[in-house]
Amino acid sequence: MIQMNLYQLKQVGSDYILLTDDSADVRIVFADRPEDAHDLAPTKEEEAAFFRGVKCMVGLETPIVSPQQPKNVNIFLDHRVDLFGSLRSVPFPFHVARIEVG
Repeated sequence: MIQMNLYQLKQVGSDYILLTDDSADVRIVFADRPEDAHDLAPTKEEEAAFFRGVKCMVGLETPIVSPQQPKNVNIFLDHRVDLFGSLRSVPFPFHVARIEVG
């Protein structure tokens, strides 16, 4: 089972998103896909633009750790509680350069 924190989307920048909860802000800075990725791989600007218009909570796995080098990180959306009271969320992979918690 994955542990996650849920955040409100506070801001969408050109290549980042800013999330917030009662105790902290989390900035996720997206990275361009590696050169060996196929032509349909989104740019960092397209990764950030995905979040424009998102109204639901955004989930991040805990603990939140900034990658040492750009890598895929799952960001969770579409949350619902199942019949057993467990939170179910859909993971979306994004190529992340860094995560800043403050």
